[in-house]
Amino acid sequence: MSGRLSIVVAAILAVGLCVGPASGQMRRQKGPGGPGRQGKIGKSNIDRLGRMTPEQRRRALDKLPPERRKMAEERLERLRQMPPEQRERLQERYESFRQLPPERQETVRKLNGRLNRMPEERSTLVREELRHLRGLPEAERSARLESEELRNKHSREELRLLKELDKAISVTEPRP
Repeated sequence: MSGRLSIVVAAILAVGLCVGPASGQMRRQKGPGGPGRQGKIGKSNIDRLGRMTPEQRRRALDKLPPERRKMAEERLERLRQMPPEQRERLQERYESFRQLPPERQETVRKLNGRLNRMPEERSTLVREELRHLRGLPEAERSARLESEELRNKHSREELRLLKELDKAISVTEPRP
């Protein structure tokens, strides 16, 4: 596995952003940062995972509970099957996510959790729309989010989620 792919794999395992139902679900832990700190893999751990050999990565996966290991292996398999351009876009999205302040990262995780709890058919439509919105300039994104077409296509809750996600993942300052 190339170094770049390893970093993307580590990112997916660490964040689970937009690729699986377990994203946003983190265990509480005690440690640096105090009791009740959100348990998540930090930058140094992601870098460490990215430098692991396949055997080291396998041993790390062996330490996970069976359900979590299965989920991680499924994500790895999906990643292996992605075309290189799609992996590159995923890596770019993850790098953008890492640039967000911690509180906005947490907001994105929570919103993604809401998205993952939607029926699959609806969450797929919302994800497709979010991908479309990401490719638009800010003015067009704002207009699309207020469009009649979107109001006819999505429920109020889905529209609210799209707007909140758009605001939260914007690398620039949140729009009013």
